[in-house]
Amino acid sequence: MNKPDSEDKIFCGMSRREFLERAGKLGLVVVGSGLVPNMFPRNGLAQTLKPKETTEFKVRWKNPLGKKFPPGTSLAYFSWEPWCRPYQMKVFTEHTGVSVSTGIFKSTKEMLTKLGAGAAQSYDIFSPSQYSPMQCVEAGWFQEVNLKNIPHYKDLHPAFQNSPYVYKDGKHYVIPFVWGTDAIIYNTEKIPVVDSLSILYDPKYKGRLTIQDVATNAIPALAIYLGFDNPFQLTEDQLQKVKQEFKKIKPQIRTFWSSDSQANALLVSGEVWAIFTAHLAQLQPLLDEGMKAKWSWPKEGSYGWFEGIAISSFTKNKEAAEIFADWCIGEEFGAMIANDINYYPCSTACKVNMTKEEIQSVYLDNPQIPTKTYMMQMPKNVDRYQEIWSEMKAL
Repeated sequence: MNKPDSEDKIFCGMSRREFLERAGKLGLVVVGSGLVPNMFPRNGLAQTLKPKETTEFKVRWKNPLGKKFPPGTSLAYFSWEPWCRPYQMKVFTEHTGVSVSTGIFKSTKEMLTKLGAGAAQSYDIFSPSQYSPMQCVEAGWFQEVNLKNIPHYKDLHPAFQNSPYVYKDGKHYVIPFVWGTDAIIYNTEKIPVVDSLSILYDPKYKGRLTIQDVATNAIPALAIYLGFDNPFQLTEDQLQKVKQEFKKIKPQIRTFWSSDSQANALLVSGEVWAIFTAHLAQLQPLLDEGMKAKWSWPKEGSYGWFEGIAISSFTKNKEAAEIFADWCIGEEFGAMIANDINYYPCSTACKVNMTKEEIQSVYLDNPQIPTKTYMMQMPKNVDRYQEIWSEMKAL
């Protein structure tokens, strides 16, 4: 697709003022030149690891249309870096003849800002996180997908097929392909087993735990332990209960971490023995350093995210984009992101290209985990979350 002449002037056919008005009606938060604060920062370790590059498969994905596209057919893909690496895109091109050029964003805020500046006319496909697609549908940026061209949709875990973040008024707009959950990484030489958030209360670990310094991560984690139905939409009374509960665990918290490298350094040094609301990608660098560490999912549940394929309303290659979505949830791509980057596929189709151990490592053998994962949302009272978190840290 051709990129607009000026992203400052083109807002999908709207003036800047019209766009901001529409954003307000849709509930998008406008901050400076962006749309939403980066409340859910993506970890950067997956972008700096030197992953394996799986390109050989026991079972190959088959184009559901059974054809290659005309020479010169191409797709422009705007995505997170781990999901659009050259070797990944090359495999799809080998099957279809469709070349894929990529653009990379580092936050949902950046993606939405670019969409507002005309990116829906610049790219054919996007990989939005779960809490933004329906806003983009209402803005006219994403279009309905034809599931007949995506037969592997049946292989998605029901938690993703039935997610309210993928369809609107009975029409499907997003095809989830990768997901994750933030939980616990711990030093197995110091703590034998961690399978519950109750460890936060154990006085044996006084001053040996660290929790992420992000209000919309830390508060929901505690809310899940307390059994609240929606940890991202807490009432004032519930927020106060979380705050009071935090008094009980504060002695165990040595410090609050703000970057993956900082948290890992604390664990390696022995200053802390467990990291809470940790990203899975933090584990491999620790293992590479020879540390005896494990990643654990708490039995109470956790919060998480997923990303999917959404198709621009302006693409001229919708059929090719739908075939790309099917490839992302087919036999090959899921094995790539599981084995090469250690993230979780939303589809079980890739299991045919994975060993039993590889399947277990990304929980494809445990359907309970996505069912008990609360997908991240932007709290309607996000400012209050921030205030409460500041008060909690000052206790």
